Amino acid sequence: MAKTELTSRAALFVIVWACLAVPGAQAELCSELNCMPPHCRCPSTQAPFSLPPGDIPQLVVFSFDGPVTPKYADFYQRLFPVGLVNPNKCSAGVTLFVSNAGEEGRIRTDYASVQKLYRLGYEIGVNSMSMKRPEMFWNDATYEEYVTEMVGQRYLLSLKARIPPSQIRGLRVPYLQPGGNNQFRMMADKNFMYDSSLVTGPVSEDATENQPAVFPYTLDVPPEKYLCDIAPGNCPTDPFPGIWEFPLNRLFSTHGAPCAVADDCQTNSADDTFRYLMKNFLRHYKGQRAPLGLFIRPTWFEKNNYTLAGVDAFLKNMTARKDVWVVTMAQAIEWMKAPKSNSQLLMASKDCNVNPPLLANNATLDIIDLYDPEVTSSTSTTPATTKQGKTTASSPAHGDRHIDSRNRANSEMFYFKLLAFICSLLVYHLIL
Repeated sequence: MAKTELTSRAALFVIVWACLAVPGAQAELCSELNCMPPHCRCPSTQAPFSLPPGDIPQLVVFSFDGPVTPKYADFYQRLFPVGLVNPNKCSAGVTLFVSNAGEEGRIRTDYASVQKLYRLGYEIGVNSMSMKRPEMFWNDATYEEYVTEMVGQRYLLSLKARIPPSQIRGLRVPYLQPGGNNQFRMMADKNFMYDSSLVTGPVSEDATENQPAVFPYTLDVPPEKYLCDIAPGNCPTDPFPGIWEFPLNRLFSTHGAPCAVADDCQTNSADDTFRYLMKNFLRHYKGQRAPLGLFIRPTWFEKNNYTLAGVDAFLKNMTARKDVWVVTMAQAIEWMKAPKSNSQLLMASKDCNVNPPLLANNATLDIIDLYDPEVTSSTSTTPATTKQGKTTASSPAHGDRHIDSRNRANSEMFYFKLLAFICSLLVYHLIL
C-alpha cells in the first residue's frame, strides 16, 4: 500500500474519532435504542404504542397563563362549569400557569382565587413571579435567576394558596422564550416534571399535511431545532432525562395565519372564534390525534368579549363526542406514559381524580434564603421542604433522582463512544 494512501486513511480515522470525542459534535437521534418508554419518549407525530387509529382518544388541553384575578377566575368557571364532563362523567380538566404579577406589575394574583380553582380540580403550574421584560431576559437568564423566578413562585403558591409543592409540577416561560440549559437544569434539580414553552410546527398551513402535530416527549435526548422553532430559540443542548415537554404545536386562523398562542390568531366574532378553534381541532381529530393544546391569555376575553362565547360554543360541540377528553397537561403526560385506547379509558374505573388536600394552616415551610418578593428585594432563593414529612422540590431525595439519571445518560454516552471507537478500529483493519 502506498505511503500516501496509508497516511490518508490514518488521518481519516483520527478525524472520525475526534468528532466522536468532542461532546455535542455528533447529532444523537432519539430512538428506542437510547429512549425506552414509559419514562422516556421520543418526539413523534404518531400515537404511542401503535394504538389503533380509530380508537385513539383525542385529548384537548386548555391552559391559561399569567396572574389569576377574581375576574379571570370567573371567566374560567363560566367556560368550565361543574357540569362540563368527559366521557367517563368526570369533570373537564384545566391547567393554569400562574405568575405572581402581570407585565410591569400592573396586575397581582389573588391567591384566594387560585386556591378556589385548585379545590375545583384545576392543575396549577408556574409562569414566574415577575413576567419580567424585556422578553429576552428569559432567553438569557442565569440558572440562579430561573431558581428565583420559578421556585420562588412555587413557594408563593404553597405559602399563600396552600397548594402542596409536590402538586406544582409544570411551568411555562413568559413570552415563550426558553432559557436553554439553565432553565432545564433548574427544572431537573428542583423537581419540575414538565415544561410547555417550546414552539413547533410549520408556519404555512399547507405544510401541515406533511408535518402533523407532535406528541409530548421527554428531553432524554436534546431536541432537534424544528422542535424549538422560535427566535432566537435558546433550546436545551444537554440531555435532561425524565423532563417532559408538552409542545406548542402552531395553530392557524380562519385565514391561514400561524400562531403559537391561541389568542394571537385574530377573530372578529363569536362565530369566527368558534370556526377557528373547530378548524384546528378537526385537523388533530381527523389526523394522528396528537393532544391539542389551546394556550390562552385571559386578556383575550377582556379585549374581545365575543371570544368567551366562541370558546364556550366550541367546548360544548367538542365535548359532545364520546372520544374527546378535556384534561390537564399533567393528565395528558400521564397518558403518554401509559397510553390507553378510548375503549380502555371508557372501561376504566369511573373514580374521578381529585386534587390532594390543601396544606394545613399550621403547616409551615422551611425557608432557607427563600424570600417573599413583596417584602424584600433579595435575589437569592433556595427550595423548601414541608414540616409534615413530605419532601418537596428542594429535597435531596428528588434532586438525586435527576442527578442519577443524568449520570446514567453520561455513562451511556461514554460507552457509545467507546463502541464507536472499537468499530472504527475494526473498519480500519478491514480496509488494510
